[in-house]
Amino acid sequence: MVWNRQTWIRLARQSSPSSRWWGPAKGHISLEDVQKAPAEHGLLSVKETHPCHPVRFLPPEWCTEGLVKHFESFHAHDTPDRTLLFEGSRVCGLDGIVITKADQLLEETLIQPELDYDRHPAMVSPYYGRVNRFSGALGVVASRFSNNVYHWLFDILPRFEMLKALNGSVDRYYVLADTPYQLGSLDRLGIPQKSILRAKLRVQWEPDVLVVPLIPGGLETVPAWVPHFLRDAFVETAKSRITRKLYISRSRCRTRNVMNEGELRSFLEQRGFLTVWLEDYSFKEQVSLMASAKVVVAPHGAGLAGMVFCRPGTPVIECFRCEYVNTLYFRLARLCGHPYAALVSPGNSPVSIPSGMNRRFVYEPITVSLPEMNEALKVLDC
Repeated sequence: MVWNRQTWIRLARQSSPSSRWWGPAKGHISLEDVQKAPAEHGLLSVKETHPCHPVRFLPPEWCTEGLVKHFESFHAHDTPDRTLLFEGSRVCGLDGIVITKADQLLEETLIQPELDYDRHPAMVSPYYGRVNRFSGALGVVASRFSNNVYHWLFDILPRFEMLKALNGSVDRYYVLADTPYQLGSLDRLGIPQKSILRAKLRVQWEPDVLVVPLIPGGLETVPAWVPHFLRDAFVETAKSRITRKLYISRSRCRTRNVMNEGELRSFLEQRGFLTVWLEDYSFKEQVSLMASAKVVVAPHGAGLAGMVFCRPGTPVIECFRCEYVNTLYFRLARLCGHPYAALVSPGNSPVSIPSGMNRRFVYEPITVSLPEMNEALKVLDC
């Protein structure tokens, strides 16, 4: 049998008549358990779109003394990226939560650190309202944190590519996209606005077929294929010129500001750096800006997600507070082929703390050591 859109819809329409749900979901379930009773949950198939390739990351070219161990790890992506096909199931809310035919929340679409599934709004009240029918195949690409640049680039956009990898198509895309940045990126991917079914807080949709590409790699784990896809999709290589040293400022943000930014900017600008606030640029302009960089310096934050558009080999220097050293962008730099350095400012704990990932300090300010910045620039030949 050829598994195309018409096949999915025909099979779905041959199943039991559609229902309307008003109350809360009855429970939550993992994909592993759904696969044990696929008919009960309306699971038509599981398609593997991209294989996994676990890798080991080499340590940074330079980092604050005592921090090397935080960057010594294997790439955790050990599951192929998959797209699920359901009938008699529904999607709801801003986050693209899937509720199966058996009225169970699919846990893989509830991705959030330390989430208590039993207290999810869809479990305790008729939070999402009446179900609307949709005739055709609906692709679900909405997920949590989609207004964050990192999550938009790595959790949302690659899933359009996963949908294209299937032998068929979808009629509409269920996604929350309303900012110029989001709409600009979808336009560059060739996704017309008329094909978007906007995710809303208290709205549920039950299509003939629900097509659900899971977040590639899972939360904050980027598969190796995703950076290549993003760069190939958005960077106009012929127009990119490597000319700028960039410092990405967070001074307009409410969190994780650099306390001594005036000193840091003066230090960097004397060495030819341009200070930029990425929120001043459209999506297309941000891609062009990052593609033109010959070195990027920034405090830890979503602005570093744009390194995916830099030419491979572009040095990246990231600044942290010692209590919260998140290796997300180190791993991304390695996947992109960028030399990397990590500067860690003193905080309330010694640098040698066991994890360096105390989430209580995730939004706290950072102080950057200028001598260490100078040393990192020298090591990376910047």
